[in-house]
Amino acid sequence: MAVEQVEGVSLSLFKIPFPARDDGDETVKLKSDARKEWLRVILRTRENTPELKKRINENNIFLCELHFKPELIYQHAKRKTLETGAVPTQNLPSKSHDSKPSSRRSLVREISGETPSTSALPPVDIEGKSVNVVNESFEELVPRVKESIALPWVMKKCNDLEIRTELWDNNYSLPKFVLHVDKCLQFSLHIFNWLLPDEHSIYTAHRRRITSAGVVELLQSLQDDDFLICEGLHQHAEYLTTIAKDPDDQSHPLHPSDVVRHSIPKSVEMDTNFGGLAVFRCVTCQVLVRRQDQGDVICEPCKQLQRKIVAQQNRSTRQSSAPAKDKAPLTRCSADKLRGSTVVESRVKCSLLEAKVKSLQVQIKKDSITVSETLEKDVLTIMGGHNLESTPHMKFFWEQQVRLRQANKFGRRFHPQVIRFALSIHCKSASAYRELRDSGALILPSERVLRDYRNYFKPGAGITKENVEELKEKASKFSGIHKYVAVIMDEMKIQENLVFDKTSGELIGFIDLGDPLTTFANTDEETPIASHALAFLVRGLCTNLKHVVAYYFTGNVTSFQLLPLFWKVVGVLETTVKLWVIAAVNDGASPNRKFFALHAKLGGTLPCGLVYKTPNLFVLTRMIYFFADVPHLIKITRNNCLYNSGYGSHSRYVKFNIFENVVHYLHETGLLLTVYFMIELVFFGVSQDVYYIYCILEHIWIEISGKNKNSNVLLGVFYQPDSDPARKVLWLEKFETILAAVHSKWDGILAIAGDMNIDLKNSSTTADKYEAILRSFNLNQHIKDPTCKGKWLIDHIITNIPHNVVATGVLPTPEVSDHDMPYVIVNARLSRFETRFKYIRTVKSFCSEEYLRDISELPFSLVYAVDDPDEKITILN
Repeated sequence: MAVEQVEGVSLSLFKIPFPARDDGDETVKLKSDARKEWLRVILRTRENTPELKKRINENNIFLCELHFKPELIYQHAKRKTLETGAVPTQNLPSKSHDSKPSSRRSLVREISGETPSTSALPPVDIEGKSVNVVNESFEELVPRVKESIALPWVMKKCNDLEIRTELWDNNYSLPKFVLHVDKCLQFSLHIFNWLLPDEHSIYTAHRRRITSAGVVELLQSLQDDDFLICEGLHQHAEYLTTIAKDPDDQSHPLHPSDVVRHSIPKSVEMDTNFGGLAVFRCVTCQVLVRRQDQGDVICEPCKQLQRKIVAQQNRSTRQSSAPAKDKAPLTRCSADKLRGSTVVESRVKCSLLEAKVKSLQVQIKKDSITVSETLEKDVLTIMGGHNLESTPHMKFFWEQQVRLRQANKFGRRFHPQVIRFALSIHCKSASAYRELRDSGALILPSERVLRDYRNYFKPGAGITKENVEELKEKASKFSGIHKYVAVIMDEMKIQENLVFDKTSGELIGFIDLGDPLTTFANTDEETPIASHALAFLVRGLCTNLKHVVAYYFTGNVTSFQLLPLFWKVVGVLETTVKLWVIAAVNDGASPNRKFFALHAKLGGTLPCGLVYKTPNLFVLTRMIYFFADVPHLIKITRNNCLYNSGYGSHSRYVKFNIFENVVHYLHETGLLLTVYFMIELVFFGVSQDVYYIYCILEHIWIEISGKNKNSNVLLGVFYQPDSDPARKVLWLEKFETILAAVHSKWDGILAIAGDMNIDLKNSSTTADKYEAILRSFNLNQHIKDPTCKGKWLIDHIITNIPHNVVATGVLPTPEVSDHDMPYVIVNARLSRFETRFKYIRTVKSFCSEEYLRDISELPFSLVYAVDDPDEKITILN
């Protein structure tokens, strides 16, 4: 990586990737693929000159950081690095003939208020008289065409259904041109029995409906050779003969890239042999081409297909002339390829090898020395491998050499015995080791691999001296803010077992807290076996430092066990390594939270009782802040609220009063401006059935339980990122589908909020459709003021209880986002039902005499005077 100054800006240059010797298989594949893409981008607009080839072979190619996406570039303290496998995709040069596709224009039909003209057709010249044709019919066209046609045109058929006019060439037995007009004035044209394609300009000029004037004009233009017949494909005639297809063969459908034979038989005479003319055409051949001053008479489809065939033949010629590869099967090679190139090249190689053998023989005779018979036998015995059985070490070494020779050089794995042998040679003489390795006689590890093994030290539970020295060496290069680090604590499950260490003679696997007294004081059993390993990782905040400073074998670790271990690690980092600890991170488990709570008397505590910091006991002016890492927080939230809570029953809940206290404290201190729930205990869960209707949209639905079923709230949050009006219309259709599903499944309080990216301050078709959808579901949008940069109202809050909305507004938040924060205060308490009375009939006090008297007083005579049943009941009542 290099740095270049461009107009006061420091740009980093990255070298073209290439596999290194000690790279793994996956890294080699990523670098190889990235190298191919780099070369493709570079050679796309540059000529591959010998100088450029030399630079590529020497890996002397650089690209600046402007050609890569920012997320692929890693920023370090003094330099930048590129992600492995990154390829350039930004600000790439383009060729001069490259052009971006232009957007398609929309067609707008203009309707004129004038009466359309009925004399749009041109006048027809019949017998020297100009006759205007107005809405000409087929019956009117026939006599006019008959009068206008002259030789060499011949009318072969003329009746009430069609007209057929032909022009003959005496050299052929088929008519050169055939014009056919049907009763609907639709016409078609054949050229030597080849139908003119529908997209030809002759059809489009007349819109496939012709008049008598058009017939006369078309026949005259064909007779005057204004249109010439396409000559078709004329290069590589032998190859075209083999691939040409019969147009009348219906067994196989024709493809636009196929070649079709157009056969034109010649005229038959008594004294000549029968023959014909064969023209090879493209399936989409235009047949007729307008006359040009120069150039071949060939249509554009045939011209493109001819270029393709020529390129294909040239490629085949080059392939046939090239010699066959070493492992290519001879049965797949043509005879010409074997005779013309492969055999010749093989003979050349053989002659070169013979010359080399002869030169080696001459050199051996010149420089050879004489050895005794005994030494010769020993050398032959060693080379033959007969004495390897008697020396197991030599046999194993040579077997490893054979295996390494056969393996890929970027994926070699060395046996520990080979590593020990290499270390032994390197310790005695590093230059001799390099000479032996570079000679290729033996395959040995690189010095970088040996350096890793030389720096190896025996690990152990607790804080070891060798580990601290290695960390101290890494930290010696840091200064200033680079010394700030965080201590990350985490436990991992290990297999409960005992292992015997042959070197130290100890049993490894018991609980070990680094100090025997500490271990004894914190364990109940005499010989407890460890089930977890507690690791302390040091992570640099401004550097890429990652180092495990200590680990301990534990069982169920408690907060009282964590406390001395943590401060022991902090003491080593502060006093010995000279690093500044300002944060402690863990997974938020119960022992870790209790460990934080042990510092309540020393550190800072929120009103809710949460301990979030403590003074550094080794530097009292500096604080250590406690964090729970984000992935574990997300997992806990998911398990408690969304998916797996209560064995899938979604029975767990979140106490919002804790959130309320935290937010209230931050709001008072000016750190946060927000709105919080005024409910002490809220149950909520995700509505999965609504979410899966269009899960590709960015939306989520949360059902909040109230004090009764009438106060339950379904809250939906949407985000619509597209600014394209067409995409907004598609999004509105899916939005309407989701609202329809919610409307059919939910009859309680509904609230929807989100960044819809639809401006309701300015009238538009999208905004009108959006508001119409809300009205169709009896929903109201309550935000009236702009929410983005004081211009656009694109953040909306929607409810189905507008009469319960107490207040609305927009709070400016320039420090947080370019969007201001809209809010709506809703009284979720629904009004109680009014008193209703229910009337029932009872026979408890029934009196038959009074009933008969009431019946006798009813005016039944008046009922028969009306026909409407409702009026009859009204009269009786």
